[in-house]
Amino acid sequence: MNPPAQGNPSKSEEQHGSVMINGEKYPLPEPVIRNIEKVIGLRANQERGVPLHERVLAKVAEAFGRPLSFYTLKWPCSSAGGFTAVLQRLG
Repeated sequence: MNPPAQGNPSKSEEQHGSVMINGEKYPLPEPVIRNIEKVIGLRANQERGVPLHERVLAKVAEAFGRPLSFYTLKWPCSSAGGFTAVLQRLG
């Protein structure tokens, strides 16, 4: 029998999961694989139950939590404040 080609897992490797640590592949026990699949399923069901408006709010909050959005908002606000201060000094 020919060994499987590099990059193509054998049937037994497809059925059983494994984890890569420092480039080495370690098999996972079947109960661990079932638990991981169960958690993924529960999470997917939970996300399906979230109303659209809550998903939109979560995406907006996620975007505002990034540093780039903070500096993008900070620059016009600080520029407008500085511009206003200059206009007040000029009279």
